[in-house]
Amino acid sequence: MKEIVTKLYIDTGLGFNEEQTITQAIDSNCNKVEFMFNPLIVNMLRFVPINGYSVLHVSSIAIVREDNSSYKLGNYQTNALCQKNNDLIFTAKDPQIDLNIFNQKIKKVIINLIYIAIGEQCINYIPKFIGELIHEQDMLLSRQRANEARINQLYMQIEILKHNVNIETSASIISNYYRILKNEFKTFLKHFDPQYKLIKKSGLFDLKYYLEQNPDVNIRNINPLTHYIDIGASEGRNPNPLFDSAYYISQNPKIVESDINPLAHYIEVGSKEGINPSQLIEKLHKKPKISIITPVYNADKICLQKCIFSVLKQGYNNWELCLVDDGSTKHNIKTILGKYAKKDPRVKVKFLKKNQGIAKASNAGISLATGEFICFLDHDDELTKDALYEVVNVINQNNADIIYSDERLIRKNGKHISFIYKPDFSPDLLFSHNYITHLLVVRKSMLLDAGGFSSKYEGAQDYDLILRLTEKTKKICHIPKVLYNWRNVATSTSLNPEIKPYADNAGKMALEAALERRKIAGKVSLTHMRFFYQVKRKLNYQPLISIIIPFKDEPNLLKSCIGTILSKTSYQNYEIIGINNNSEMKKTFRIINEFQQTDDRIKFYEYNIPFNFSKINNYAVGLANGEHIVLMNNDVKIINSDWIEALLEHSQRREVGAVGAKLYYDNNTIQHAGIIIGIAGFAGHSHRHFKRDVPGYYNRLMCIQNVSAVTGALLMVKKSLYMEAGGLDEKNLTIALNDVDFCLSLRKMGFLNVFTPYCEAYHYESVSRGYEVTPEKNIRFNKETKYFQDKWKDLLVNGDPYYNPNLTLEKEDFSLKNM
Repeated sequence: MKEIVTKLYIDTGLGFNEEQTITQAIDSNCNKVEFMFNPLIVNMLRFVPINGYSVLHVSSIAIVREDNSSYKLGNYQTNALCQKNNDLIFTAKDPQIDLNIFNQKIKKVIINLIYIAIGEQCINYIPKFIGELIHEQDMLLSRQRANEARINQLYMQIEILKHNVNIETSASIISNYYRILKNEFKTFLKHFDPQYKLIKKSGLFDLKYYLEQNPDVNIRNINPLTHYIDIGASEGRNPNPLFDSAYYISQNPKIVESDINPLAHYIEVGSKEGINPSQLIEKLHKKPKISIITPVYNADKICLQKCIFSVLKQGYNNWELCLVDDGSTKHNIKTILGKYAKKDPRVKVKFLKKNQGIAKASNAGISLATGEFICFLDHDDELTKDALYEVVNVINQNNADIIYSDERLIRKNGKHISFIYKPDFSPDLLFSHNYITHLLVVRKSMLLDAGGFSSKYEGAQDYDLILRLTEKTKKICHIPKVLYNWRNVATSTSLNPEIKPYADNAGKMALEAALERRKIAGKVSLTHMRFFYQVKRKLNYQPLISIIIPFKDEPNLLKSCIGTILSKTSYQNYEIIGINNNSEMKKTFRIINEFQQTDDRIKFYEYNIPFNFSKINNYAVGLANGEHIVLMNNDVKIINSDWIEALLEHSQRREVGAVGAKLYYDNNTIQHAGIIIGIAGFAGHSHRHFKRDVPGYYNRLMCIQNVSAVTGALLMVKKSLYMEAGGLDEKNLTIALNDVDFCLSLRKMGFLNVFTPYCEAYHYESVSRGYEVTPEKNIRFNKETKYFQDKWKDLLVNGDPYYNPNLTLEKEDFSLKNM
């Protein structure tokens, strides 16, 4: 029995040091080592099993959290010579096992292990390891010999068919069999062709695209890549949308003489020399250099390689990749980064001596950059092949300063999880959540002017940056295409928002700083979901609000509507203007009298014209004394007491037009949460019939955000703006779509329309007037719809900027469009 001294080094974010080290003495027969300590937020652990050579069997490593919950670590890094079937051979005197904990609060580590050999005894195990390597090498040689034998066998079968079979009697069968064998042989042989291997490994041959463009290849059952190398390139067929074979050959005629495949030449030579692979790229007026910034810290080897590879296979080649190792403790990181830097001169690498965090590491990458634009790429994510081309195309079209795209969530193995389809720039949604995230590309001069990343907001440093950048420009472009693959690995918030518990508060701080810079009086609150916020703006003062309610009879609805305003509204400086349109019931007039006697803020007016919703509201606005107007249907019932404040905090803003509420049917499902232009050919309500408490598409039901239009069932707008816009269209849109048309007119005038989920009410839709069911009503509805479609044709063709062209226009549920 021999005594062993074992140690556990604890990194709480400042690196390993002797002050945070636990030392234990155990004997060599021990099969379990336990380390207990006061609960700490731990980034990484380093277990040193013995100070010397050793052979261990590690059966399990368990981590116990502060709340006594535990889990087993499946992966760990080690400096062992050999690691196989949980056996580890250490030939270094300082054996180490590194455990990534990812900033969790833990109190105990349990390691089940067996000390197989210590010191000189380890020598006996090294020959065994060498023997296993030799055995594996022999297996590879055996497979190679089998391949060679298979090639010879194919040759023999072909010769037999050609010379020893009666071709006249079995011509078609033999000819077909011969063709199959020949193709099989050629495909098999191609795997040994350097050009085949080079193109296949590059990822620039798009199999799906090639077969879609060349259906004859599929019909003839030919290997597509083999076809492209042998025939396709010379026939001008293209391996991907951004590589034009004929164009590339015309720009480099010597390729034909040297019998080099054009794509292989581009991979080996052209991409590094900046030769354009396509006329699409050649026709770009501006071809700015894009500097891609990738901070690296203890990345998974495979994910890191896929990340770098996704840059190397870009169709647009005027880029540089600035890789910054942020003091990684994994020994293979430097090797990987160095390998790619030697492979391509466009890859730059910088090694930081110690871990400084993602903000400082990103700034170090920016200092390496020489490009006109900066692109951000996380070390375990990937760009799509066309990402940089699409970005540069938008720069050419719009002279953009900030560009962002849609993205896709993928698993570690690259398999699809879901798409994230975003709206065009929505400043209010950005105040609720960093919806922009990836892909983000910004003009370098503007980025430097903004001061780069700030370590003060670590965990939300990208949110802070985009808030500061959007204060400096209005040239913000969204590309409604997936150009970024966000990998949900253990260290990513895409998989587990709890992995960065500090990031939520950092985001709140970033928003508070943005309010201060913009001189906006308000308060930032955390919400029900991580990384989502509510900005509650302070009211500048308390102006008079005019609440306009048109009605025809339905006395119970009228009583409920006005009654809840009186009983629930905390804001008191308002007037209610009821417009009686052709009511006949005695009960209606009795309720009118009761309300007028109860509260002198309530006034009723007769306006007995044929029903014209637009004209009635326009008439009422002319009677209003308020600075802000609330259009309200008589079948609305207020829910929350601060509903006026929730609308007014946005209506008071100079840049805002109409502000709309979150409305529910009486069964507690969504009736209105903003209006989407284009649904059903004209307009539809976002998330209609979703349950009241669900978050909606990426939490959109819970966020203050910009929308193209809101419903006139409960809408606030400045009276002056209502008049300037001409009110509701009482000539062409008497009943339908007048509220949508009004909101679009406000947008055309340069104003933002806002949806807020913090003003809630029930809306018993169309109870008082009924749905469009009679032939007369249908004729009128179709006429008004046609007028709306003609007037807003361009918007309907181009699509709602606050929706996304990849989402369906057939339903209101944000489901994907049928392609």
